Amino acid sequence: MMDVFSMTNSESAISKGSQQKKSNHRVRNRGQLSITSIPETMKNSTNVDGTHNNNNSKKTNDDDDNNSSQTSPSIMNFFSMVAPDDTSSRRSSITSGSSQKKDNKIQHESSSMGMGIPSIRNVFSMDDGAISKDRSGEVSNSLSQFHPFVRNVFSMNDISLEEGVEENNPSYLSYIEKNQTPLGLISEEAQQQQRRPPSDAGGSVKSTHNILVTRAYKVKEHYLESIFYVSISAILGSVFRVYMARIFGDDCENKDVEDFLTSFTSTICVTNGGQSIQTGGALFIDFPANVFGSFLMGVITPSSSEQRARLPWLHRDHPLQRDEVFHTSLGIGLCGCLTSFASWNTQMVVMLDGKYCELGSQVVTVFCGYVLGLMGALSGFQFGRQCGLWMHNFRHRNEEEVDTSRSEESQSQTVELHSEQQAALYQGIELVDDSNVNLQPVPSHLHKIPLFLAAVCLLVAFIIGDAVNNIEFYRGMTLLWILSPIGFLLRWRLSNLNIRKEGGRITNTLSWIPWGTFGANMIATVIAACIEGFYNRYFYGADQTSINKWVIAILFALKTGVAGSLSTVSTMIKECVYLSEKHAGTARAQYYSFLTCICGCVLGLIVYASIVRINI
Repeated sequence: MMDVFSMTNSESAISKGSQQKKSNHRVRNRGQLSITSIPETMKNSTNVDGTHNNNNSKKTNDDDDNNSSQTSPSIMNFFSMVAPDDTSSRRSSITSGSSQKKDNKIQHESSSMGMGIPSIRNVFSMDDGAISKDRSGEVSNSLSQFHPFVRNVFSMNDISLEEGVEENNPSYLSYIEKNQTPLGLISEEAQQQQRRPPSDAGGSVKSTHNILVTRAYKVKEHYLESIFYVSISAILGSVFRVYMARIFGDDCENKDVEDFLTSFTSTICVTNGGQSIQTGGALFIDFPANVFGSFLMGVITPSSSEQRARLPWLHRDHPLQRDEVFHTSLGIGLCGCLTSFASWNTQMVVMLDGKYCELGSQVVTVFCGYVLGLMGALSGFQFGRQCGLWMHNFRHRNEEEVDTSRSEESQSQTVELHSEQQAALYQGIELVDDSNVNLQPVPSHLHKIPLFLAAVCLLVAFIIGDAVNNIEFYRGMTLLWILSPIGFLLRWRLSNLNIRKEGGRITNTLSWIPWGTFGANMIATVIAACIEGFYNRYFYGADQTSINKWVIAILFALKTGVAGSLSTVSTMIKECVYLSEKHAGTARAQYYSFLTCICGCVLGLIVYASIVRINI
């Protein structure tokens, strides 16, 4: 409760304790501090203008007619200190003997009271007024002398609030503007705390509790670092895609590469490029990479109903859970470049045209290729989500009992929350919110070193394979390592056409279609179809000894590196799933996926057929 600062008078004495308690103590609600009326006969009190008044004040009521001059000293707020008022110029002169109005409005220019009463600085409202009603609701005429203002230790400004006055009172606002009183930002929670009665708090020392949390590592705050770091992930994704194509069938059809993997990959003939007599063209070359990349995207993408961390193999409080650069490198960089819509669509276009295919045009196979490609990637994404949830539950299995006990205690803690906030307020503790928290940066960037070292080691291996072993495949891989970030960065910039993070879902200003991803896939489709048509027309079936090896390497790097990184399947599947969740009961997700495949097929076929069939 509040301590008592007494100003004793040698001539005063306490005669009627019960009447004094009834007339002098006025308990204020709505979060206000308990105050006590001022003795009427306190002589030589400081007036508004700084002078002293020697006249006796009027009597409070008939019961205290003979005892008002013997009233005990006033009870001051523990947070306040007594000081003469130096801001009286803000108020108009107070005329003695005028009648007091019986209302609850703030008295800005009081002409009804002979003298004012102490003004008490409210912690939040920053208002100036006059307390005119006593506990019984009757107008108090006893305060004819002005008492020194009570200044709050937080604001050091003079106010006095009338009971029942709301802070959004228009007259209050106009008065503040008139007197140019500085206003702070008042939160809604603070206004609610003001209206509650204070809890038992005894301290007056103001202290600040610094809350230390891990600051979110934003991409916009570290843009150059994000470009470098995510480019490394894009390079790794492109390299892995090429090698997965070799492992699952490319080496069965093309016998040009002879290295340490040939003996192993030549026996695994799951996929096919569609240009030879070997069956399996519906399972296109990049099918395994698309499924695996979509699976990884599902692992790091929780659904809106799942309460799990984005990186399920790490603890939920791990700093990387708030590192947006790391999330972007995994999602848009690694998974986005590991999957490729342009390479998939270009193979379907070549099979549909049939000019450079030994089996001719393969319409049914192409149709199955699109269906299997969509269903395989979608199944991989959903399975990845389930695996991510399983990993999260397995990682936090020892914390389930703790979480259960915390949830049981949450209700009691919620009930005690407001009282604790009030107690902290009246103890002088400054409560902080998220905007005032002392945020700490992510403590370490060591997690970024392994990916960087892996990318550098791959580049060194490619250079050695080309220069020392004279394998032309590694010349193209070296150029792919260099050019892959170009396609990724262009796709990343185009993703700005998608309005992201609205409830965790992707929407768009013009429509529900994510035009950024759609545009990136279409541009990559045109580039890949153009390069494939140029290669088939001028180099397909030609003598390898007469072909410039650097030209072949450049075409390979442009098609697989730039166009392959510019397009993506994992992000497209992620958007389809979000559309199905947001627009449940509609076919917008299917419309988007079918539109992408149909437009890609038509554009690619037009560009490819124009190059291989039109003689210039």
